[in-house]
Amino acid sequence: MQFKNNIPLRYLHVILIGICLSTSAFSQAATKESAVKAGFIYNFTKYTVWPNEVSARDFFNLCVIGEDTLGGGLDALKGKLVATKKLVVHRQVAGANLNRCHIVFIAQDQQLNLKKTLNKLAGLPILTVSDRPDFINNGGMVGLVKDGTHVAFEVDIVAVNAAGIHISAQLLKLAKVVKGY
Repeated sequence: MQFKNNIPLRYLHVILIGICLSTSAFSQAATKESAVKAGFIYNFTKYTVWPNEVSARDFFNLCVIGEDTLGGGLDALKGKLVATKKLVVHRQVAGANLNRCHIVFIAQDQQLNLKKTLNKLAGLPILTVSDRPDFINNGGMVGLVKDGTHVAFEVDIVAVNAAGIHISAQLLKLAKVVKGY
């Protein structure tokens, strides 16, 4: 059987199978990277100290602003313990609800104005994390970055301290970049 432009149908099947396999491989790589980023975020909770009023909350609140690109990676964190508190993931958080967050992950959502978002969070004891390029140079606290084929992180210690948060020196030693140190 022939298809348009004299391409045999069996070749079309081979092309379609190849596209499906490469899409699946891309999806698995994206899923793995999301899981690694979520793992970083969870480990940040172990080496970060928030002010007493934030630490006293009943749950540990991880909030997402913008279109969540980590999806299943963050879902795997639900219910894990941070000290003695259950971790809860909140998506599409805005306005006054931000006050309840311990960590805010700011997605790479193109519709999201980064400066405006960071201004809303300024002065609040909330650790801001993102995988947006150049995040710490735009007022963010912890940037998840690609280092070759691996994920690494950068920290703006001045922004962290200004929020009244303390990050352990052990964690800072692992950072690719510590700005303001």
